[in-house]
Amino acid sequence: MQFALRTGLSIPLGDATGASGDEQRERYSVQVPFMFDIGAKFWPNVYIGGYMGAGIGGEGASDRVEELCEDNDGNGENDIQCSAYTLRIGVEARYYFAPAASIDPWVSYGIGFEAAAQSIDDHPRARKEETTVTGIEFARLGAGFDWRASRVFGFGPLFEIAAGQYMRTRTEVNGVETFDDSIEDRATHAWVTIGMRGVFFP
Repeated sequence: MQFALRTGLSIPLGDATGASGDEQRERYSVQVPFMFDIGAKFWPNVYIGGYMGAGIGGEGASDRVEELCEDNDGNGENDIQCSAYTLRIGVEARYYFAPAASIDPWVSYGIGFEAAAQSIDDHPRARKEETTVTGIEFARLGAGFDWRASRVFGFGPLFEIAAGQYMRTRTEVNGVETFDDSIEDRATHAWVTIGMRGVFFP
């Protein structure tokens, strides 16, 4: 078995939907992802396993959201708190070019499900609005290398680009669903991640 943890910075690119002006960066800012991998090498060069994780960041750059999120009175508990997060789970294959060497370059491909949410918690008005989109991450492409510090642990840099489409959107206000429907005008978005990976039993 092989286990890995990865983190870094994820940058949103592309469009959330095909609607005019509905870009990823309008909804979400840069996020810090925390990903967990578990799987096995079925051959010396080939790893197959699953991944799951979450990303945490701030609100996007849309005028409406920025206006709301900057409308604070500076009194701690009465401020409007804005945040965004992503969740993802899927399967992934990784090819190692030098499985017997101390420095082992690799490339990977994954596919899975994803969800992204934007939350606006308006304490002065006792109103919390959260909009969540879900869809398919049809291509998670990665590259990097592992430096084996020992037989048990290795680490190294990584670069990933995850492309997908959101297929459904849901909005809740104070925990009550106000909207839930499929996205008809879909578009392709991506998250580009630069980070580090620590791997157990490389």
